Amino acid sequence: MKNNDAADLEKKVIAYIDVYRAKGYTDDDICTALLKSGVPLPIIQKGFTLPGRKEAFFISRKWVFFLVAALLLFLFIVLLVLLNYAPSSGECDSDSACPSGYSCTQGRCVSHEAFLNCQVIDDCGSGYACYKCLEP
Repeated sequence: MKNNDAADLEKKVIAYIDVYRAKGYTDDDICTALLKSGVPLPIIQKGFTLPGRKEAFFISRKWVFFLVAALLLFLFIVLLVLLNYAPSSGECDSDSACPSGYSCTQGRCVSHEAFLNCQVIDDCGSGYACYKCLEP
């Protein structure tokens, strides 16, 4: 009869643990309540440590780590997208990418007024836009 009573008590303890974990109580709070009600510590410990039993995910501290990691990953992706798609100041690939009064010349937005009597010089260093300008 004692084994049957112990098995029933273990089942009740497991059910109690499940119910109060689902309500958001910590394992320490649950253990304290069970001890106060007279349940022996070995039975409580067994209820917490049976194979296959885990602390509820939303109650554990793992969810905080998961949430922070997901937020950091999201911010990193947004930063990469902004850095790759935000045009640098003055860079262009067509005149429509430049503000009014500017045109795209060799990948840079250049004011129309700045180059009124200017010609492109081809023998300039690689990657540079060189102009020879005459005074008006």
